[in-house]
Amino acid sequence: DMLLHIVFHAQIGKEKGSFTMQEVLEGIIYKMKKRHPHVFGELRVQDVDEVLLNWEKIKDTERQEGEGMLSSLPKTLPALLRAFAIQSRVARVGFDWKNALEVESKVKEEWQEFKAAWDCEDVACMEEEWGDLIFALVNLARHLHIQPEEALRKSCDRFVRRFGFVEKRLKEKGKTLENVTLEEMDALWEEAKRERL
Repeated sequence: DMLLHIVFHAQIGKEKGSFTMQEVLEGIIYKMKKRHPHVFGELRVQDVDEVLLNWEKIKDTERQEGEGMLSSLPKTLPALLRAFAIQSRVARVGFDWKNALEVESKVKEEWQEFKAAWDCEDVACMEEEWGDLIFALVNLARHLHIQPEEALRKSCDRFVRRFGFVEKRLKEKGKTLENVTLEEMDALWEEAKRERL
């Protein structure tokens, strides 16, 4: 699938006169040689740690020549992954909280700012503060060694299983979602939780 996309985009680029597949391949070869001098060049390294250190030096040089250390992160990444990647990258240069407790304080601060915007019913401000709150929560997850995207995916899966349990139990009782109360659904939801679904 990935190769199909590469060829497809290369063809579009060629038709628009923007670039050719040859240019794409040459760019990849150049990048590989530049970033892996221990493989393609004369550089000798002792171990993996030295390879990683050299990689960071090369990336720093590229950043100094380019736009900045965050500019290479694709905006098309899912937002939770992008937030995690941004925070991980800036942490490598020391722009980070000391520990999870400091991040917890930031989360509380962002919650208060969101709550103030909510109280004012300022939708644009609420959206901005909501984003800041989620960004802080992702940072807390990073400090606690939790992958936020995976944690949210598991929560979604758990919700789907539990809601499926509710639907199944209602069907067994000859009922549908449309003709039961929220209290009945909630009782079945709690049953699903007790069953560890």
